[in-house]
Amino acid sequence: TQVRTDCAIVPVFAGRRLGASGNALDALLDGALTAALDRGDLADAANSVLLVPGNLAVQRVVLVATVAMGNDHGSAATKGKAKRKSVAANTTEDNSQANAAITERGFQDVCKAAFRAACGTGAQSVLSFLAEVTVGVNAVRAVEWNVQIQITNARDLHYRFDRLRSKRESRREPESIAIAVTPADAIAAKESLRC
Repeated sequence: TQVRTDCAIVPVFAGRRLGASGNALDALLDGALTAALDRGDLADAANSVLLVPGNLAVQRVVLVATVAMGNDHGSAATKGKAKRKSVAANTTEDNSQANAAITERGFQDVCKAAFRAACGTGAQSVLSFLAEVTVGVNAVRAVEWNVQIQITNARDLHYRFDRLRSKRESRREPESIAIAVTPADAIAAKESLRC
């Protein structure tokens, strides 16, 4: 399928791995995402964001770290420093399971960081691939919860109380924010929009 957006939000999992959507976008962008990750451009801390330029179809990509990456690409000065506490609930060495579950609070922080970065780019359309993040330590949260949290965080970024201001500031905000889900999750995602 063809993807066209001003800005895409792509999660980065433990070990600096991209999920299925990230790999598809990386192929569309001729390896620009993996090249940026291999160079260590994305900071090691959880919720770190990196803006990667795209092409005509996807003009820019916001990479967001879902967990602390460790310092495998860090400088010599950071080698001895303590690592930040990860929001990862569990990890696995299996490459097919690149998406380790994160806590609910960790996912909310990821959403805030990602949408703040994406909305700050001046993009008119934003496409989020954060629905592929597995959320929940003991019980995995359903896609409905994931979509609701993304909607809530996107709305929170748009809210400004400026009724009492004599001069309201003008801001460039996206005209549309879309959340990509798998075809199997599409019905459940639509149901989450009813409330």
